[in-house]
Amino acid sequence: MNADGYGIFVNNANSATLKNNIINGTSHYGTYLLKSANAILKENLILNTGSHGIFANASKNLQIIANQIGNMKGANHNINGDGNKLVSSDDAVIYNNRISNTTTPVGTINVGSGIQVVNSDNTILRQNTIYNVDWDGIRIAKSTNTKVFDNDIHHATRVGAYATA
Repeated sequence: MNADGYGIFVNNANSATLKNNIINGTSHYGTYLLKSANAILKENLILNTGSHGIFANASKNLQIIANQIGNMKGANHNINGDGNKLVSSDDAVIYNNRISNTTTPVGTINVGSGIQVVNSDNTILRQNTIYNVDWDGIRIAKSTNTKVFDNDIHHATRVGAYATA
């Protein structure tokens, strides 16, 4: 898939499954879930985005599993934002993803992490590989009951994992 805006946009959906897609060359998010529930994003390849690789906003009960976000072999930063970003999206599992080469756009802060979770409760981040990110490997803000374990983080510009109330 090669798109000028979002690679895939899911709005107000229940039980969407996005599997085995190639998303390359978007000017905005690779995949955008808005006000959606019970979605599964599995085994997708997301490269060269104008913003976040996967962005979920006001969604719940998400499974984000075994996706490759960014080019693991290349040295160029090709995800212009966070690899995975959740905002106000509760009950998500982010498991076994490979995230690399994110960048912090000029003039911004708190962007460019491998995984960023904001105002999202009951989230599990497990066995993700995060490499060569321009901000934090994992960033958690204003979220409760977030479980982070068995993640492999290398070459985060700021810190490997960061949490704030």
